[in-house]
Amino acid sequence: RSGSSVVPSVTDVTNAVAIDTNLDGDQYKSLDAILAKFPIDAPSLKDLLRDELEGDGSSVNFEEDVEPILGNPFVVSATDVRSFLDSSETRDFVAALKVTDQEALDNLIEKTGPREVGEVAGATKYEDGGSAFAVKDDMVVFAGSSERLDQALERADGADHLDEETFDAALEGLPQDAAARVYSDLQLLIGSEPGGEQARKVEWVG
Repeated sequence: RSGSSVVPSVTDVTNAVAIDTNLDGDQYKSLDAILAKFPIDAPSLKDLLRDELEGDGSSVNFEEDVEPILGNPFVVSATDVRSFLDSSETRDFVAALKVTDQEALDNLIEKTGPREVGEVAGATKYEDGGSAFAVKDDMVVFAGSSERLDQALERADGADHLDEETFDAALEGLPQDAAARVYSDLQLLIGSEPGGEQARKVEWVG
């Protein structure tokens, strides 16, 4: 979907997290001040990201290749909270970022050389080392599996998924400039777990 607060297209979403990617913003300055109190080699979160992305002989330069595409929220959603917490569980997450510099994104893709595998719902799909992502104009979408990516892309223009309006309405009145904004549908979360229906018979839970 268009807009800087893009929410990926996943049905029955119980969790979605919008992460601020403006590394020069006030939130990151505050986080850097907290980070400075700990015995960590990197003086800032930007340095931590740089070290992670430029390690192991990577051809990527953080300042030239990655930072230019950041600035808008990076939104990750899933039907199962375990997708965020446990790599051994099913990887059913979808993530999306509306990049701030489309040419920089094109250059990054050219430099890293992922394998182009076709087109889905107007988006060019790539695979790289077992991961799948797709690009349509200034939007890049990631997923835990190729199948999940296809589903998200095909569903993007429909109405059967968590959308930006629902996400923002749930967080109405809360700060817009938070480092991370989190949405959770507890009814769906409880209902999707074994014994969930039994739990809802408890008045407070129901």
